[in-house]
Amino acid sequence: MNYYAQYPYDSLTKITKFLSILLYVGICFSLISVTLSISSNNTTMKDPKITFEPENSIKKTDKNIESKEFFRLYGGLYSLIYLLIAVIFLYWFFRSYKNLYPLNVQGLKFSPIKAVAFCIIPVINLWKPYFIMKEVLLSSKASSDPSSSKIGMSDIQLVKGWWIIFLSAIFFPIISTTIFSEYISNIVTNILLVLASILLLFLLKEITSRQEKRFNNMNLT
Repeated sequence: MNYYAQYPYDSLTKITKFLSILLYVGICFSLISVTLSISSNNTTMKDPKITFEPENSIKKTDKNIESKEFFRLYGGLYSLIYLLIAVIFLYWFFRSYKNLYPLNVQGLKFSPIKAVAFCIIPVINLWKPYFIMKEVLLSSKASSDPSSSKIGMSDIQLVKGWWIIFLSAIFFPIISTTIFSEYISNIVTNILLVLASILLLFLLKEITSRQEKRFNNMNLT
């Protein structure tokens, strides 16, 4: 299929801003989860006061019900925001790869459809998205762009760091169940999600900036 003729250039600026906002919201949710985990653990570590008064028992029951409802609602919002991030990211990933064709990048190893499919297909999605993201980042820059990102990391280090931390956030809760408590697992997982989200924010902005610059340079020549 001749993708070069099929796809016009489509600026990532708006979708990058939208996805960035979602990532900031996700970071806030993860930080709140860390705080709640610490607070919950501190509460359970305190010695409860033993009392046989019926009124106190009823109050404790009401508080437990309210607490469970809060965590159920919070958990639902938490899952919803990260699901939305995943869906919008796939759309961003498709468009970012699609833009490589009107930017006249030659010798591409994947395609826009594969960029999305390889993020979804089990097992393959453990390594293919890393190589696709690396190809998008490296191929998007203009000849005058520096070989490192604005945070002082090389392109390879930035993509590799993001992908390793992201996979760690996915698999740590599964692996750590027999080693650490749920309290430790929740805290570490959310911290890893925050770090992965921060690196993804840099990738989004870097790729968007490079593609805009490359497209503008092409129009000037």
